[in-house]
Amino acid sequence: MKSEKKTQEEKTEAFTCAICSEEKEHHTTLNCNHSSICLYCTLKCRTFYNDLKCPLCNLPSNLAFISPVSQEHLPYNILSKNIDDYYQDDDFEKNSIYYTDITSQEAALELKMYKCPITVCIAEPFDTFDKLKSHLSSAHEKFYCDICVKENKKFIHEQEIYTSKELKNHIKYGDVLEPEGNNDNNGIVLMTMPHPRCKFCHSLFFDEEKLNKHLNENHFLCEICKKQSKKVLFYSVLRNLTAHSKMMHYCCPVRECVDDLYVAF
Repeated sequence: MKSEKKTQEEKTEAFTCAICSEEKEHHTTLNCNHSSICLYCTLKCRTFYNDLKCPLCNLPSNLAFISPVSQEHLPYNILSKNIDDYYQDDDFEKNSIYYTDITSQEAALELKMYKCPITVCIAEPFDTFDKLKSHLSSAHEKFYCDICVKENKKFIHEQEIYTSKELKNHIKYGDVLEPEGNNDNNGIVLMTMPHPRCKFCHSLFFDEEKLNKHLNENHFLCEICKKQSKKVLFYSVLRNLTAHSKMMHYCCPVRECVDDLYVAF
C-alpha cells in the first residue's frame, strides 16, 4: 500500500475526481470527452448500477476508457479507434470498460479481488467469493451478510464482516453508525435499518422496498381495501384472500365471476 505522503512528481500524476472528490491516479474518458471521473466511480456506476451515462452530463457512452493520468490524454474518438490495443474489463459485456494500459487493469482487479479483509491475514486472494467466505469462517470465525453482499452496491472489500452473534444482531436490529468527525450526534444513536422478514415464507430481504416487491409478486393483496385506504393486508395463499373477500366484501355470485376467482366489490 502506498504511503499517503507523495513526492511532488507523484502529485502531478493524480487528479481530484469530480464524483467522489478524492485524489486518484486513473481517470475515465467518455463519449462526451469528460475525463474527470476516477476508475473507482466509473467501475461502480457501470457495474453495480448498469449506468452507461456520463455522471456529469448524462450523455450515454457505449464505451469507457480508463487510463493513468500520467499517460498522454487522448480524446474519445482517438481512443475508440485503437480498442485492439487495450484490455477489456472481465465484465466487459456488462460495463463496456477498456483499460488503456496494464496498470489501470490491475487497479480495477485489485478493487474487485476476493481478498481476506483481516489485515494481518497472509492468505492469497481467492478466485471465488465462496472460497473467501469459507476461509473467513474457518480461519477467523467471521461472516459476511449474504443479503448485504447481494443487494448493497459495494465491492467485497467494502462489505462489513461480523462474528456470528454480530451477524444475528445486524439482521435483527441493524448496525450502529459511527459519528463522522467530532460529531457525537448529541447522544443520539444512529442505526441502519434491520433486514425485514416475510411473515409467510420467512425469507429475509435487504429493505422494505425489496420485501414489498416480494409480497406483491408472491403473495396476495386485497385491492379493494387498498383502494379504500384501509390497512393493507397481504395473504399467504389465494384461498385466504378469497375467504377475506367473502367475509368483508360482496362477491359476485355469477358463475363467470366465481370461475374468475371471485370478483368482489
